[in-house]
Amino acid sequence: EDCSMCGRPIGDGPIIVATLLVAAFLGLLLHISLSRWWEIRAYFQNLTSNMRDFIQMLLAYVPSSDETSIDFREKAIRLQIAAFIMFTQAIRGERDLKLLTYQGLLTLKERKKLKTVAGCYYLAYSWIRSDLWLFARRHADRFVHPESRALCIQGLEKSISSQQSNIENMLALIETPVPYIYTHLMAILAKFELVLVSIWISEILRYGFDQDTVESIVLGYVIIVGLCIIVEGILEVNIAS
Repeated sequence: EDCSMCGRPIGDGPIIVATLLVAAFLGLLLHISLSRWWEIRAYFQNLTSNMRDFIQMLLAYVPSSDETSIDFREKAIRLQIAAFIMFTQAIRGERDLKLLTYQGLLTLKERKKLKTVAGCYYLAYSWIRSDLWLFARRHADRFVHPESRALCIQGLEKSISSQQSNIENMLALIETPVPYIYTHLMAILAKFELVLVSIWISEILRYGFDQDTVESIVLGYVIIVGLCIIVEGILEVNIAS
């Protein structure tokens, strides 16, 4: 009986097509995820830069010439650092105002007010802005250049507004995940490819037994399964995120 085709593995075409399809979609998904991560990183970098600029401008514009100026500077810097820490806690799903009180960044009165507020860092920013304008109105002569008081206030206000804008942009990206249908479609395609790969490998193993090359076939099998597991793991991580 002519059985010249019996010893050849089958399924090469479907496996190649399925692999290329999943690889293309997976590459797009990874590109989207990395782009979102890099954008969040850029916003966070801008947030920390604006925070440092605010503290430096405050120290430069309001010299420690009297007790009133010192108290204002210390309170503004304290609330600025507290707002930043509260935001970093919020994006990690944490909220530890007691720790900030122990660190001297919040008073007991401030902590009680922040307990009832969801976005407590926003309230801290509003306190900074309120104290800033109140100090500028009552103690205009305490600035390093009283005649340029409006320009100093404008710079400090711009820094606070930039921080809040960066926070809102980061929260928009964090709270808007990759579409559910898209990520789960990738998982379905990956599982479908695993089925095709399993069928293909069974044919390759049969071919290996016929040709006495079982060792190399088993090694290839392990490599292919390992790659498929990596693909599946990457998809699950993206779905979870």
